[in-house]
Amino acid sequence: MQSIRTDIIDILVRHLPYAKDVDDWADAELAALGLDSMTAIDLVLDIEQAMDVVFTDETLVAETFATATSLQDVVAQLEAAR
Repeated sequence: MQSIRTDIIDILVRHLPYAKDVDDWADAELAALGLDSMTAIDLVLDIEQAMDVVFTDETLVAETFATATSLQDVVAQLEAAR
């Protein structure tokens, strides 16, 4: 699970303008770090390509992108479903 977390954080840092200074990712709100609808699209595409997963319609909801932890949990579920 740590590898997923590390990969997700690396991707978030590339996409979110205020992510570089985050010390505690557990509850960091992605919207506060600069996540908007256009960034979310780029983020999904990058995660799908880098982690070989496909987001389902059910996972493309605001709750998925609330925090790094919620995003990590969804990606872990998608990986397990492969």
